[in-house]
Amino acid sequence: MGGGKRVRRSGAVFWVGFMLALSVSMIWGSQRYLAGALLKPAQTEAQAPAGAESGTGGLVLEPLGYYMIVLENPNHEDPFELGKKLAAGGFAVVAAGEPSNRVVAGVAGKAESLAGLQEAMRSGGWQSKVEEQGIPRTELAYSPVFLRNFRPFLIQTHRWAGRLVDFLDDPWDQIRSAPEAKERLAILTEELASCLEMANGGLETALPEERAAVGGVLACMERVGQGITALEEEGRHDYLTQQAAAFLCQWKDMICCDS
Repeated sequence: MGGGKRVRRSGAVFWVGFMLALSVSMIWGSQRYLAGALLKPAQTEAQAPAGAESGTGGLVLEPLGYYMIVLENPNHEDPFELGKKLAAGGFAVVAAGEPSNRVVAGVAGKAESLAGLQEAMRSGGWQSKVEEQGIPRTELAYSPVFLRNFRPFLIQTHRWAGRLVDFLDDPWDQIRSAPEAKERLAILTEELASCLEMANGGLETALPEERAAVGGVLACMERVGQGITALEEEGRHDYLTQQAAAFLCQWKDMICCDS
């Protein structure tokens, strides 16, 4: 694999909110820093439990499945321009440039949970499809320094991501009055804070490329936290689902980076 670090660039991604946040858009360029010498598939035969270290210092993360609404783009229009058009129509979207060139308008753990949003898009003249996506069972071997700094963060964040996907399955307008709804939000918030604390501790001694990779994920996670606040205080479910989609794209990009 060689001593140098190979860096693979993925496309810039942006999200566009609606209503009060309609005029706000942000762009970031994500880089797959965990390629090459930093991250490679673990060569182990034993099946380790979720989140456990293997004999080679590896890490196993169990599958995380979810579904996304992806806008159909038969004319291959620029995804960022399409994203702006959807946002102007009242949809919170995430758009990605090369290599994916896609516009995502929703995420949930079950396909049927996206039926209402897909129908709303269809009524607005937008054709879309629900795609099954996710992160497969991932067996990875990290550099010793990275593993020492971020192993707890990787394990806890992967579990938190699963809890987030499960929460998005339930329409907020149907569960908002139930006591368990706010309890689940509180758990999401507490676990998010724990994940961020774990990561921040490791960032102090991490290599620059490691800080960049983890930092991109942390930025997305913090915006998910803002989405939780918007849901609690304003009843806005759109911003949370939008930021969850952006986070899952970034998380998958880091975890599933090819060697």
